[in-house]
Amino acid sequence: MAKPERCNCMAVVDRELADRGVQIKSGFTIDFDTGEAALVGPYVTVEKLPDAKRMLKLPLVICSYCPFCGEKLVH
Repeated sequence: MAKPERCNCMAVVDRELADRGVQIKSGFTIDFDTGEAALVGPYVTVEKLPDAKRMLKLPLVICSYCPFCGEKLVH
C-alpha cells in the first residue's frame, strides 16, 4: 500500500514568508528500526506566562493536522 502524500501547505506558506526573512519551524525525525526519515512540523511555539514563578523547559508541540488545510500530516 502506498504511503499517503503530505500536503504542500508548508512550502506555500514558506514562499509567502520568504520576503520577511522567516520560515515555518520544522525538523526531521528518524525511525531507527526502519531507517526512514520524515519531515515533522510545523511546530507550535510556546512561551512562558508572565506571572509564572519558575519555568520548566518549554515543550516542543508538533501539529498532527495541517493548521492551514486541516489534512492529517504524514509523519
